Amino acid sequence: MPTVCPTAPTYQRRQPEHTVLYRTVEAHLPTFAQTGGGAERAGLPLTLGCTPKLDQTEAPVVEALGKILDVCKRHKVIAGLHNASSGYALKMVSQAWQFMTLASDSRFLAARASEEVTNVKQTVASGKLPPY
Repeated sequence: MPTVCPTAPTYQRRQPEHTVLYRTVEAHLPTFAQTGGGAERAGLPLTLGCTPKLDQTEAPVVEALGKILDVCKRHKVIAGLHNASSGYALKMVSQAWQFMTLASDSRFLAARASEEVTNVKQTVASGKLPPY
């Protein structure tokens, strides 16, 4: 059984049965790679008792991703990841991941909306309102 991530929520630390799913995937990685399979991004961290998130840094997940990447390379399968930031995406490219998604529509929309709200608040606070 893999080491449970100390940052995992309590309910995840109490569910060792998740490790069965990961061990099954791990045992079948070559077949998985040959058939062009994909994995849902929350599933792997959950099976390892870690927190599902983009831009993973938890050791069990990073190690598992490395194994997946190695199998993909051996079978000449393009390996890809979902990423939350350009910095993490570039780190993964440097490790030979070949296909990246960067954030999501909802994240980009939320970020831009936050910028606009901040702009309005700063302008109102400065007292320099534009004429209408």
